[in-house]
Amino acid sequence: MICLDTMKLIQFFKFNTLIKTLSLYNNISTFVQVGAHDGEMHDPIRKFILANNWSGLLIEPQKDMLEKCKKSYKNKENLIFINCAVHPYKKNIELFKVNNAKDYSHTGWASIMPDRFVDTKYENDYSIVNVKAKNLMDIIKENNFNSIDILQIDTEGFDGEVIKMFDFSNYTPLLIQYEHVLLSMSDHKTINNQLDLLGYYSIIKKNDTILVKKSLISLLFITSYIYMRILSSIKSRFNNLYNKF
Repeated sequence: MICLDTMKLIQFFKFNTLIKTLSLYNNISTFVQVGAHDGEMHDPIRKFILANNWSGLLIEPQKDMLEKCKKSYKNKENLIFINCAVHPYKKNIELFKVNNAKDYSHTGWASIMPDRFVDTKYENDYSIVNVKAKNLMDIIKENNFNSIDILQIDTEGFDGEVIKMFDFSNYTPLLIQYEHVLLSMSDHKTINNQLDLLGYYSIIKKNDTILVKKSLISLLFITSYIYMRILSSIKSRFNNLYNKF
């Protein structure tokens, strides 16, 4: 049983440190990233992909961004790049993209959700392009992924549907992260309740939700996590001190 204090600690888990902790036990070797963009901007797993010999699927509907993503990982092997959107049944779909992005980060706002730009500066300044679409599990199976350790999702409002597409009966990621900031509160709650039943703890951050397998959480794991958190803090302070001189 997990006591209340442990549950409080779980809520302070950070995605980066969870990956570092799992890496202590060599538990991570595969990943799927839905919404890879350029492989750099605000990418939560980039540094880990560069530092490890993981096998991964990187899925991105924007062709120009996927080309940038390929270049950013040009020296890495075992990575498969897929240029399409994910959808449970459609083969082609409309993708809504900003026109003349005021900030480079806004190129990441591309979405198959037609209301993505409501109440934004691009409400009347976006374009629609037709892109290929495929069911997420078809992509995974076609590329012979028999296991997935990390599932990273950022699809600008479609994240809940991506999770619904995922086959948890045959794949059990250790870590999942998805963006909830564009979801309704009821949809966000429903997703987390479903994943709770599937054996995941939900860790809700400002924009994203992290899900970690309940079976991973033990006294040893928590002790290792705290160790990695302290180690990261010491390294960060040392680097800040070093940069002052």
